[in-house]
Amino acid sequence: RILGLLLTGVAHYDETIHSTALGVLCRDFFYNHYVPLAARRACFPGVVKKLRTLLAEPREGQLVFYNQAAMLNHLYRFMTECEITFGPFEYPALRPVAFFPGTFDPFSLQ
Repeated sequence: RILGLLLTGVAHYDETIHSTALGVLCRDFFYNHYVPLAARRACFPGVVKKLRTLLAEPREGQLVFYNQAAMLNHLYRFMTECEITFGPFEYPALRPVAFFPGTFDPFSLQ
C-alpha cells in the first residue's frame, strides 16, 4: 500500500512532489541496506512496470531530469546487487487478451 502511495507521488504534476516521491522510492527504499534484500526484491516486479510507465512521460526542467537520472542510478545499483545475489529477475507471464466484437460493450450502452 505504501509503495502505491509513493507511485502516486511519482505521478504527481508538481515537480517537488514528483522528485521527493521518486527519491524516497529509489534511494530510501530500494537502495536502503537496512531493508532485507529479499523483501526489496519481492516488491520490485510490481513497482517497476508502473515506474517505467510514469517515467516515460516528458517533464519540464533540467532539475527534474538530473534528479530522475540520479534516482535511476540508485535503482540500477539495487538491480545489479539483486542479480548478482539471486540471479535474474523473474516476471510473471503475460496473460492473453481477447476482444470479441459484437459482445457486451458497456461504453456504447448509453
